[in-house]
Amino acid sequence: MYQTVLKSSDGGKHWEKLTEIPFKAAAAVACILPDDGLWLLSADRGTTFHRVETLIFEAKRASDQQEAKQLIEVKNQLQRNHPGFGREIWRYDLSYEKWKKTGSFLPMLR
Repeated sequence: MYQTVLKSSDGGKHWEKLTEIPFKAAAAVACILPDDGLWLLSADRGTTFHRVETLIFEAKRASDQQEAKQLIEVKNQLQRNHPGFGREIWRYDLSYEKWKKTGSFLPMLR
């Protein structure tokens, strides 16, 4: 989970901190557009990941097999129903150095 946005102006030899996004993310899709903005189009905030990891840990420490089995089933159900990446769209204004939520993607139909 990271929050820092880095930039390089020499092809990746040296990096410097540009900003921090408004939340921690495990993965994201971003691009810079001609409107002088860095667009963050989606991100996984890691909520499901952290819950899954906690359930695995609790299952390993369970006092009996039945409890461990129940915890693993909860984990499996959580993973089966993972909501996917976030739908929020954020824009970082490179001139004013400010983040703003600009909208959301529509949910996908199943």
